[in-house]
Amino acid sequence: MRGLFGWATVRGLVPVAPTLNAKLLTGANDEVGFFGWTDDELARFEAKWPVGTRQRLAFDLSLHTGFRRSDAVKIGRQHVRSREPSKTGDVVPRPILRMLAESIAATPTGDLTCIISEQGRAFTKESYGN
Repeated sequence: MRGLFGWATVRGLVPVAPTLNAKLLTGANDEVGFFGWTDDELARFEAKWPVGTRQRLAFDLSLHTGFRRSDAVKIGRQHVRSREPSKTGDVVPRPILRMLAESIAATPTGDLTCIISEQGRAFTKESYGN
């Protein structure tokens, strides 16, 4: 937001940048940030968790859709044609890649969500990844 309002102020679109004096949040990853996996790390994960495991399905959903955690836990077979992200509410059609479709087909899923716990229940966004 700070960058956006700085840009808008320079162009005269807003008289003042309201974020100028806002305190910036800090977090545990501020110094190192987040990083993507290497090809070797991806291959090692795929070797450890074969297609048909819920770990692999969670990996495939994240890798092949780019969904946020909060959206990944809501994905079910009923969303194959389109998805409504929770943050924006916009409908975003996305094709299902062959390897993701195969992973979904090979893995036990719930009635409304693809990724389920060992007890067969859907994850919440908070419990997913713990």
